Amino acid sequence: MKQLPFELVSAVQDLYDLYMRLGPRGPYRLSLFSDPAQVDESWPSPVKRDAPRFDELARGVSCLLANDLPDAATPVIAELWRGIRSLARELAESDWRQPAYFAFITHELARPALVNTSEAYRLFGEILAVYLELICELRPAQGLDYGARIRQLRRTLFQTGEKSSGSEAGGASPSAGES
Repeated sequence: MKQLPFELVSAVQDLYDLYMRLGPRGPYRLSLFSDPAQVDESWPSPVKRDAPRFDELARGVSCLLANDLPDAATPVIAELWRGIRSLARELAESDWRQPAYFAFITHELARPALVNTSEAYRLFGEILAVYLELICELRPAQGLDYGARIRQLRRTLFQTGEKSSGSEAGGASPSAGES
């Protein structure tokens, strides 16, 4: 495995940790070793329906990236992205505040060229950040508590990733849509 920027890996790990805390299936579930965690009933039905699948995909990506398999991780990242976009549309949050940024991520995941580990980490982190922001929109109290941290981690991804999403997203920038 080539040496990855510590800040990049750390930011993605922090986002994954936040996902494990804030996700619909509860804090720090370990369904791999026990009965699957139940989804909190207060979430909207589309979130409850998709939560188990998103957990499987996110866990799969993290395992593939930890084993330096970016080529295998990329289609799983793309599947997670399609699911999150579909969920956002279903919740009437279509291209949710950042259409150029969403288009950039979709374009990055559709590229036929193989991505390297650093790019895969960056894409996974960016997608986790988008999902966390969507979750925080559905739970405003969480957004107040965690929104600034998610934005800070997202900026770290932009600064340490091999490509800046802001430079190719048709005018989108890391701070686009943040308020």
